[in-house]
Amino acid sequence: MAMHTTTPPLELQRSRPRDVRLTAAGTVLTMVWIALFAGAIVVTILLSRESASQRHARSLFDSTGVTATAHVVRLWRESNEHKTPRVEYAFDANGREVDGRAKLPLKRWQSLRTGDSIDVRYLPTDPTYHVILEETREVMPAWLPFVVGLLMAAGGLGCMAAVRMQRRLLAEGRVARATVTKVTKRHTTHGGSYRSVAFSFPTLSGATVAAKASTSHKSPDVGASVWVVYDPDNPKRSAMYPMQLVKLPPA
Repeated sequence: MAMHTTTPPLELQRSRPRDVRLTAAGTVLTMVWIALFAGAIVVTILLSRESASQRHARSLFDSTGVTATAHVVRLWRESNEHKTPRVEYAFDANGREVDGRAKLPLKRWQSLRTGDSIDVRYLPTDPTYHVILEETREVMPAWLPFVVGLLMAAGGLGCMAAVRMQRRLLAEGRVARATVTKVTKRHTTHGGSYRSVAFSFPTLSGATVAAKASTSHKSPDVGASVWVVYDPDNPKRSAMYPMQLVKLPPA
């Protein structure tokens, strides 16, 4: 339904910079970006240590590993979606019997029977560290922890930017009365939905600006009047009022 008031809400009539506070959604998003930044540091450190450990183990296997013949004890397939082929085996390491389990390529798994022999490689200092020679055991690349950390930090940066943009707009932005020109319902990749609202408004200089905003709440109808807050230096940077992440205290 169209708005009939010709003056902005009282809280928007305050002089700039306005006193801006976070909404519940803004508080949650702020906590998310803080958690993502902190998590990026922790994940990078932990994955870097794991990568270094895997590379060190691979180096030990290559330089000091001993090859032995193991015997297949059991063959089965896991009850997961891919029905992963698994093998249980046992081998002798200097008089000590060592058990192990591993997954194998399906073709190789189908060729085995209980009691068959397979080759394994183990560390003489600790035979519990062993691998089937036919098993592909990947080593985490040294660069991967930093990529994962950067992706998490980028997600946090996006959350932070969204909060800061709305905060700056509401604190410093100018107010204008806009007319809704189009409403489009869009779907996210996670099954949710939101509405993209297109609107146009006049700036203080008299120019007419077309812009868009998204909302997860009930959207206004086409032709309705809404209040928007825009950046005087870049009027296309605008948002409908009230905003989702920040708010003004009651007048």
